[in-house]
Amino acid sequence: MSKIKTDVTCSICKENDWTDLDYLRTKKENFVICNCCGFVTYLVDNKYLIDMYKNHKHNKSRSFSGSNDDRTKLNKLSYHRRMLNDILREKKNLSILDFGCSTGYVLNMCREEFGHKDVTGIELNGSHASYGRGEFGLDIHEVATMDELAKKTDNKKYDLIICFAVLEHLLDPVEKMKGFKKYLKPDGKMYVMVPLWFDGLLDSEKRVGHFENLFVPHHINCFSRRHIDNTFKLAGFRSEKYVNTMYGHMFILKQDESIDIKDIRKDDPKKIIEEISRTKKALEFMRARKFNESLEAYEINPEIWVAKALTEYKKNFKAQLECFNKALEIDPSHTEAVIHLGDLYMKSNDYENSIKWHLKAIEMSPNCFISYFTIAEIYNIQGKYQESIEWCKKLIAVNPQRKDVPFHEKGHAPRDLIGLNYANIWANEN
Repeated sequence: MSKIKTDVTCSICKENDWTDLDYLRTKKENFVICNCCGFVTYLVDNKYLIDMYKNHKHNKSRSFSGSNDDRTKLNKLSYHRRMLNDILREKKNLSILDFGCSTGYVLNMCREEFGHKDVTGIELNGSHASYGRGEFGLDIHEVATMDELAKKTDNKKYDLIICFAVLEHLLDPVEKMKGFKKYLKPDGKMYVMVPLWFDGLLDSEKRVGHFENLFVPHHINCFSRRHIDNTFKLAGFRSEKYVNTMYGHMFILKQDESIDIKDIRKDDPKKIIEEISRTKKALEFMRARKFNESLEAYEINPEIWVAKALTEYKKNFKAQLECFNKALEIDPSHTEAVIHLGDLYMKSNDYENSIKWHLKAIEMSPNCFISYFTIAEIYNIQGKYQESIEWCKKLIAVNPQRKDVPFHEKGHAPRDLIGLNYANIWANEN
C-alpha cells in the first residue's frame, strides 16, 4: 500500500488523502480509498471516463436496442412499478425527468400505465435515444448535464427525477445530486438506483466466481450504504423508501434542508481495506470449493452457505435447510436463499411450505419468475388447475417474454402449462 499525491478531492469529505488499492487487483486502474472517510473510488478524469464508457465492450454491445436489451428492460419494469406506484398514483399530471433514460421505457410506463404526459428524457446513447423518440414518441435529449437541458427547456423544474444506475458512473456524485435538486420543485422527489459495491461484495445477484469480476471499469464510485447515505445528505436529501431485494439498491428520496453536518459519518479505511482483503481470500477459497476455509476468511458471507447446501449436501434435506436458514440469518434480504428454501420444500412434497417461501420471494422481488412458476406447478400437481392457470398468467404479466421458456430441463414453459391445465379441466368435465 502507498499513499497517492494528487489534487483530486474526495466527493464525501473534500480531502485529498488517498491510499492506492491497486495492489489487490489484477488490472491497475487507479483504485483508491480515502484515508479520511473511507470512500472507495477510482482516480480518473472526465475525459478518461467518457472514453472508457464509449469503448468498453459492455457498452459497445449496447450499440442499438434489440431483443436482449428488451428482455432486460422488461425484467426491470416490475421493479419500477413497485417502487414508483405510490408516487405515480398519488398525483395527476406529474412532470417527470429520467436522467440516463436509455430508450425511455420507464417514461413510457409512466405515461401509458399511469397517465403522466409531461415526461422528458436525457440519454447520451444516440441509438437508444433515437429508438425512444421513434417508437414511443418521447422527448429525449442527447445532452450530458442538467444545465444543458435547462437551456433547452427554459429552466424547467420537475416533480420527479429518475436517476437509475447513474451515480456510480459520475465524477463527484455529491455535486451531481445537488445539480439534480436544483431542477426539482419544492416538494419534488428523486428515484435513484445505485449498486452498493462494498456492501454487496458477495451479493448473490452477481454470482461472483472471481474477485476481479467485482470490478466494473466504468463504475467509478464503489459506494457502501453509509457513503451513499452521506452523498444524499450532503446534497440535501433523505431516504424515504429503500429496497435492496429487487434490482440493485433502490431509493425514493425527499428533499431535506435540515440535515446537520454531524449526520455525516465516516468509515475506518483500515477496516475497509481489511474487509476487502478478507473478501478476496473468501472468494478464492469459494472458487476452489473450500467452503470452510472461505468461512474462516469471511464468516458473514451468505453465499458460502448457499454454495455448501447446493454442492456438499445435495441429497441431505436437513443440512440444506440449516444452510439456507444460516444464509438468511446473515442476510434476511438474500432472495436466492428464500427461493432455494421454496424449492427444497417442493422437492420434499411439502407444498404448503414451498408456496409460503415462494410467496415471500415474490414479495421481496416481484420479478421472481421461478417462484411464480413453482406455485403454478404445485397447483397443477394438486389438481387445482384454475389456480395454476392464474399463476402462469401472473408470471406472463410480469414478463411476457417468459411465456414460452421452460424453467426446467425437459419441463413445461408457462404457456405449455396453461394448455395442460385446460386439457385437465376438460378431461375432468368429460
